[in-house]
Amino acid sequence: MIVSYTLPEKRELTPEQIQEIEEACRRPIIYDDDCPDMTPETEIQWKKAVAERNARLAAKKQAGA
Repeated sequence: MIVSYTLPEKRELTPEQIQEIEEACRRPIIYDDDCPDMTPETEIQWKKAVAERNARLAAKKQAGA
């Protein structure tokens, strides 16, 4: 499971949070049925989907501006 969190503006990470991130970076990625390794083909599909989503969001933002 991927968990993401956006820090409120001007909030610093605690030393414990920095340590947790550094430790996570050293752990190996473990692929399984829920998190398979990406093939070059699936990576291309993801990049295309992200580009389409970003274009949609930009158009929506521009229309609302």
